[in-house]
Amino acid sequence: MISFAEHWYLRLPIPAEEAWTLSLTGERQIPPLGAVSYLFRLHRNTPVLRLDLDRTFWDAKLKGNPKAEASLFGDLDYCSHDQRACGYPYPIKACHDRARLSNAERNALKKQIIDAAVAAGMKRSLFRDVSAATGQPRPRGKRRRHRAWTTRRSRASASPRLACTSL
Repeated sequence: MISFAEHWYLRLPIPAEEAWTLSLTGERQIPPLGAVSYLFRLHRNTPVLRLDLDRTFWDAKLKGNPKAEASLFGDLDYCSHDQRACGYPYPIKACHDRARLSNAERNALKKQIIDAAVAAGMKRSLFRDVSAATGQPRPRGKRRRHRAWTTRRSRASASPRLACTSL
């Protein structure tokens, strides 16, 4: 493990090869079979991330080589100082932005799945908006009976602020 205040990484133990365990993993298979996992953080404002590396790659390039590990996470850290994604490596953010579905794409896919299920004999009434139960925001354009978050303007200032309202 290497630590510089908010910049750190920790390799998780490999089951059946190392004597120590991590209580956070419990009974789960972490790292996944054929992988070596690390927990790391690159900025105090970001959550802890998990990196799973291919076991063959790890054996060849990083196993028993703390300098190579430090170099890997140093390179990730270098990539995470972009203002658009401070603490989150920009190449990963760019991939996320390209792979992410927009609300319109998500709604179109949802409609296609429901239509296919109805065509296969399921009732349309079985499909309901679960956003209220999951806490996820509803797609824009639909009327909402209640809003959990609203944008208000303070009387003292003209800048918008988020305010939580009760449901």
